[in-house]
Amino acid sequence: MLKNKNFLFLFWGRFVTNIGDSIYSVASMWLVFELTKSSFYTGIAGALILLPSMFEFLVGPLVDKWKLKSIMVYTQLLQAILISLVPISYFLGFLNVWLVIIVMFLATCIEQIVYPAQQSAIPKILENKDLVSGNSLMTFAYQGTDIILIGISGLLISYLGAINIFIINVFTFIVACLLFRSLKLSQAEKQKKLEENTFKFKINEYLKELNLGTVVEQFSLQ
Repeated sequence: MLKNKNFLFLFWGRFVTNIGDSIYSVASMWLVFELTKSSFYTGIAGALILLPSMFEFLVGPLVDKWKLKSIMVYTQLLQAILISLVPISYFLGFLNVWLVIIVMFLATCIEQIVYPAQQSAIPKILENKDLVSGNSLMTFAYQGTDIILIGISGLLISYLGAINIFIINVFTFIVACLLFRSLKLSQAEKQKKLEENTFKFKINEYLKELNLGTVVEQFSLQ
């Protein structure tokens, strides 16, 4: 499995994406407190980091209708552009707390799209016998490294400052974008996507798949 270049691009892309997400979540709250010295605004920032994750289940049916590679590449580009607004506004002299909060919220919303897309890509690049191991490694690259990355982010911010961390953060998303861009879809997957793009997405199909996913999740919890 580790000789599969596609999987390695996906794995390291996910790992670098998680580095970027961990950095900006810590740096944003740090910067909000530096700008306001207010626990109220810092609390708002913390709530907005958690809020988009409540709606991640809405993304699943959409991800299946879109091109996975395009999702992963363009979400990283969008996050890089959004995060770059913070250091740019700082150097131009118009940085304020609401800009940081809005950037953080939008970046977190995008984050809810990229991870389901990465998960959906796993069975398309691995054989059935490797799926369990592949999912385990991808979970480690996402959740298993969070505590370490958040801790490291805090140390880096204290030494380098929040603005410099945002600049580094931009490059992490660019690296992740390049890794995802190196993924190669199978011919069958490309054909499937071409066929899907020949007709308009129907809202009733989306609601049907969303409802099915909710039922399956409830059944698994029982």
